[in-house]
Amino acid sequence: MPRIRGSALRLWIAAVVAVSLLFGGHLAAREETRAAVVDGVTIPKAKVETAIRFYKMAAASSGRGVSPGEESKMREEMLERLIVDQLLYAEASRRKIKVSGKEIDKALVEFKKRYRIKSEKEFKSLLKRIHKSPKALREDTRRQLMRYKLLSNKVAPKAKVSDKEAEKFYRDNVKKLFTSPKKVRISQIFMVLPRGGKYQEKKRIKSELENIRRQISRGRSFAKMAKRYSQDPSAKEGGDLGYFTEKELSRELTSVVFSMNKGEMSRVLETSRGYHLIKVTDLQKPRTIPFKEVKVQVKRHLGAGKWSKAMSSFLKGLMAKAKIKRFM
Repeated sequence: MPRIRGSALRLWIAAVVAVSLLFGGHLAAREETRAAVVDGVTIPKAKVETAIRFYKMAAASSGRGVSPGEESKMREEMLERLIVDQLLYAEASRRKIKVSGKEIDKALVEFKKRYRIKSEKEFKSLLKRIHKSPKALREDTRRQLMRYKLLSNKVAPKAKVSDKEAEKFYRDNVKKLFTSPKKVRISQIFMVLPRGGKYQEKKRIKSELENIRRQISRGRSFAKMAKRYSQDPSAKEGGDLGYFTEKELSRELTSVVFSMNKGEMSRVLETSRGYHLIKVTDLQKPRTIPFKEVKVQVKRHLGAGKWSKAMSSFLKGLMAKAKIKRFM
């Protein structure tokens, strides 16, 4: 079931891409070449297969393949999308929704930008690959913009979210979703504990790190000592590990680190990995994120839910009145 989010311009881009690359006009077809018939209008199997080929081509360009199971599922989903598109176009036509030449031109410009088409030669080459003439592309674009206008009138108004709705959702979920937990920023000097290391070896490593701790306590720079002695990749950053919540640190370190004050250095700590000397360089108290900082995200989240519900209801109504026969 298609979804429309964001500005009209972004929707035009997505719509033109989908239609120009995947969908064509109405073709008469024998039953063995039909994917479906919607109120007397045939959707050829060729449309579905073209969509699958394009998807597989896009997947290959990103370095991944498409399994037979995934391809089968995609074929079913694509057929349903084509059926929905035909229902929406027919309803837009019934309502006599118009699209101007300027609107089509604008959508085609965005299509070329999206696919980084810089010349007319590149554009013609793309059309040749997808077996589409410039005239057919403009017609496909016109139809999809008609669908967009239909949904803008019939579905989009029902997906609007008021400030009051957003504020209520925020209040109801402030602790769960909008509270940032306490965080500590730490630096460490780390020495690896060899596997199967004997007692004397462990004692030597621990003693060395305790000596480093004494030097830092007498005024040596923790960061400089980390760069010189630490065996952790963070050594090049002066031992800085960044910020952590309690859940992000190992159990062996959490109880000690989260009881320390800013600027405080731990005793030498032993974990399964080795010996650690930790310094807390900053503390961030638990913080409730203000509504104004998340207002846009909250409204977008609620709007997506409303859109899905309104779209489903609208399509259900169209399908109830339509005669649809599937052959795949």
